[in-house]
Amino acid sequence: MSFNLSYAQNIDSDNYDRTQMNKYLIEAIAEYRNKLNLPEIENNDVLMLAANHHATYMSRSTIVSHYQEMNLPRFNNMVTPKERIKYFAGDSFDEQNRHAEICLGISVKNAKSYQEIVDAIMQNILDSENIDLLHNGEVKYIGLDVQNKKNMYFVAVNMDMGYNNVIAIQSSK
Repeated sequence: MSFNLSYAQNIDSDNYDRTQMNKYLIEAIAEYRNKLNLPEIENNDVLMLAANHHATYMSRSTIVSHYQEMNLPRFNNMVTPKERIKYFAGDSFDEQNRHAEICLGISVKNAKSYQEIVDAIMQNILDSENIDLLHNGEVKYIGLDVQNKKNMYFVAVNMDMGYNNVIAIQSSK
């Protein structure tokens, strides 16, 4: 499956732009959900910070998991996805909000474009149980990060159902 996004650009570890990659993946997820007539999801700073923290952890540890169990500097006391979101949300965190996380570590050798990497990430999600999160019409907010380490891409996608809109308030600060 290929997504009609306009970002064919040669890419390698030396010229990898994480901000651009994240933007393109969010666009691909939005396009996919739009084709299914699902509600739009809003980018969220709290979820993005939690995703960045976890993608960085996975890249440094090379362990793909929802849990941060290695004792690496800067990663203590945020073992679970909920703990990471709570840390970055601070006082606005609400225990009743439902959160979900997708974690991937995939190899894309000799990628010539962001398009190729996004297609590989999306195909990985669509071929797994993670597809249920993309199909969830209750998801209101998203934050993600894609870290690159040689030919490996470590992906963390946080989604929130935002029942109490606490995360929305945090984003607008």
